[in-house]
Amino acid sequence: MTPKNDESSSHLQFDAVALEYDFMAETFHSSELFLKHLPKGRQLALELGCGSGILASDLSVYFNKIIALDLSAELLQIAQVKRYSRNVVYCQMDVNQLGLASGFDYITSQNVFHHLNNIPIILEQLKQLLKPGGRLVLTDVISDRETPPTIVYVIGALKEYIPNLSKYGREVANRIFRFRVSRHWLSHLASDCYLSKETFHQLYTHYLPGSVFPQANCVVWDKP
Repeated sequence: MTPKNDESSSHLQFDAVALEYDFMAETFHSSELFLKHLPKGRQLALELGCGSGILASDLSVYFNKIIALDLSAELLQIAQVKRYSRNVVYCQMDVNQLGLASGFDYITSQNVFHHLNNIPIILEQLKQLLKPGGRLVLTDVISDRETPPTIVYVIGALKEYIPNLSKYGREVANRIFRFRVSRHWLSHLASDCYLSKETFHQLYTHYLPGSVFPQANCVVWDKP
């Protein structure tokens, strides 16, 4: 029930596509789900897998301090330059090997957990890092196929081209398409291992009793 992909081996793939990954994040990212589920306590927040810092930047408006972790040095450099904030600390750290003190009001993660070695162990660590009354909100990629074949992603990119052309214009649509069918990105996707919707719910219900699922790929848990 735990994906076997390794965050420490995927960060080089993100380094290789950092600029284009940030462009994609700027185009498609939404922090709405995480802002909708803000906790009552808003002193200290932690983001696991912050990428180029978009969510961390959005959360910085609501919290006294944000610690934002990622393993990609290139993405963190973009975050520091484009999304610097005095109350956001960007740190290069492997989520598989967290070295943090407890006391967080809010822990977030967006589409990172399918990269991790042992989700149950990490969830136990995160439960310890949260304050009583603290909240964990995470999303992840779910799929009926553990690792979809590359052709699925190529066909998906082709199907999205015309809608993207209509919405964003030719230059942006071409850039999105080139990224989604690029060698580096397709190589990264070929190493991903996803949970199904059913397994996702079973896993998080078991290790985070009392979890709620506001959407199929999102879990919200409050520490008693």
